[in-house]
Amino acid sequence: MEPYEKFIERCAGASLLVNPSLSESFGMSLVEALATGTPVVATRVGGMPGIVEATGGGLLVEKNDPAALSDAIPRLLADPESSNGIGRPGAQRVAELYSWEKLPSRPGTCTIRLSSSTVHGLESESALSLSAGP
Repeated sequence: MEPYEKFIERCAGASLLVNPSLSESFGMSLVEALATGTPVVATRVGGMPGIVEATGGGLLVEKNDPAALSDAIPRLLADPESSNGIGRPGAQRVAELYSWEKLPSRPGTCTIRLSSSTVHGLESESALSLSAGP
């Protein structure tokens, strides 16, 4: 099994994913965990607040705040029913917001399209076209 598949398998079996990053561009690990129905606790950095707020799949804490982090983790772990109530809808929202079918229609999304066409007078099986959002 590849490392990525192991990560997804472990997320699916986890009670919670904690991402206490000080800096993060997007937060793909949150999307991956949420896709399996696993709730998350993450810091308010980079794109992570947008993911957690859009999906409702977890709790956010300020970065460099270990007290808030140590409060949020047991809060979700202590109540599995509540935790599942966050994780399942989070998985549904991830499927709605981040599926391959939905991404090209989201503002600010960069899409690469491959098609058969002629480029510079040559037949090409994979001509590249790049577009940014709708």
